[in-house]
Amino acid sequence: MGMEAALNFFNTHNDILKIREEYTFLDSLTSNKSTEAFDANKQRNRDGSPKIYDDNRVKLNRPGHDDVNYINASHIHMKSFKHKLIVAQLPQFENESFVEDFWHMIYQEQITLVYLMVPEKALKNTPTSLFKEDYGTYEYVGKMFINNRRADVAGDPKEYTIEVLLEGNSDSVMCQVHHLSGNTLNNRPKLIQNANVCVVSVFGCGRACTFIGALYAISQLNSGMEPNICEIMADIKQQRPSAIESFTQYAGIYAIVLDYISRKRGSKRDPINKDINRFIDELTELSPAVSPTKEKPLH
Repeated sequence: MGMEAALNFFNTHNDILKIREEYTFLDSLTSNKSTEAFDANKQRNRDGSPKIYDDNRVKLNRPGHDDVNYINASHIHMKSFKHKLIVAQLPQFENESFVEDFWHMIYQEQITLVYLMVPEKALKNTPTSLFKEDYGTYEYVGKMFINNRRADVAGDPKEYTIEVLLEGNSDSVMCQVHHLSGNTLNNRPKLIQNANVCVVSVFGCGRACTFIGALYAISQLNSGMEPNICEIMADIKQQRPSAIESFTQYAGIYAIVLDYISRKRGSKRDPINKDINRFIDELTELSPAVSPTKEKPLH
């Protein structure tokens, strides 16, 4: 990590009022991009889902009418980020075909790392399971074979290795699934080398997109670059609506990145680290703020 870039980042962004001004600016951004596929596939979106744009949506490669290629997922393109990056909505478990769609996407896009950012209860007692959580168990979901090859469930995140295979094919995709259900600050992004990444939250909006923002900012720090969180999130918001849903979520990006810097610097007794950790405490103690333009739920 570039320590000079890291210190410049902290010295430039240690004022909550300035961070709130950034959030107000981001909240005011709008887009007139088309959302025809979303509008035509209402049943394939969770109730209350923000719309997704046509130009960067993930299209499932299937023969037939356009409606069979829709999934609530978007490609996210970030400058100089070498990994394929997708943000997706958690599938609706009431319909097995929607779970099949999700794994079809993982297989098609050769996704090797999934950040599953949903509460435990979202995966429990569902008509169709996303995957079997016990090591050595498997399931068939439509034409997809989903096999649990490893399960480490001692902490948060829980980590699984899931084998994904499409019927009629011989080459499977080995996908690491990190289920992050707790405190986002304790769930610092961890990238596997050369991974294609999919970040999933219930609606595929604020929690997933702000995590991507932190992931990208940390990647820039590791390349010796000072990240600009406001620019990063403005870029993501142009690719996924409702990428930031509250000031708390936005401040959380700074908390994650600064926590990463503090840990990389080491000594807790270091005066600069004390200042960084003090500011992290301020950020994490913020009460949820309502958008100045409209009230938004946390997804």
